[in-house]
Amino acid sequence: VTGVLSCLETVRLIETEPGSRTDAKIESIGWRPKSEAEFVNYQVRELQNGRLAMLAVAGEIVQELVNEKPLLVNLQDSGFVSF
Repeated sequence: VTGVLSCLETVRLIETEPGSRTDAKIESIGWRPKSEAEFVNYQVRELQNGRLAMLAVAGEIVQELVNEKPLLVNLQDSGFVSF
């Protein structure tokens, strides 16, 4: 699913004229909320999710540096992942 979304986003950016990225022909799909307040709410949630993801990746990097073991080995040792 992520690969498909990445391809669609790439095509959307290629087809969009520079300086007009706000429209980008995505409103016709119907994914954008009708009210401006709900759209702003979605933007805030998207920023918060991105920040949480960056914090999670930073935590994984710190865990590898502190334990001096790869992340997957740490997950195996804790019982979260079994190979």
